[in-house]
Amino acid sequence: VIIKSDYRNTVNVIISEKIPLGIYFDNDIYFLFDKKGEVIDSIDLNNFSPKIELIMFKGNNSLANAKILLEKIPVSFKNEIKVAIFINNRRWDINLKNGLYLKIAENDILRSVENYYKIYNSISDQELQKIDLIDLRMPKKAILKFKDSQND
Repeated sequence: VIIKSDYRNTVNVIISEKIPLGIYFDNDIYFLFDKKGEVIDSIDLNNFSPKIELIMFKGNNSLANAKILLEKIPVSFKNEIKVAIFINNRRWDINLKNGLYLKIAENDILRSVENYYKIYNSISDQELQKIDLIDLRMPKKAILKFKDSQND
């Protein structure tokens, strides 16, 4: 809301709505940001319940690169992301809502996502529960790290 007055007889009230694209974490403070990458406002996550699920972005320059990531991935994959971490100013690590941790290729984000779906669709839910991390940074390869299991 912007309020302007000529201090005589006119008051102008301008109301603009910004739709949050994600949540940006910086210096222990959470911020909502819009599709232009502009910060809307700081928030308290304990008292914040958006109508839509928002991805949390972390890491140096993640705010500036969030729009690029979101433009390159399918909408269905966006809904699976819990946290996206920008690593070394060049690539993303992604925590999914299903508990998996993905290391995404630097220059081919879409290929990494497509390879994740190939792996996801080719294994059972029981096998999926045993996987901790999938490294998708190398073309035509995936490295799987399994959770520590004391009973195996």
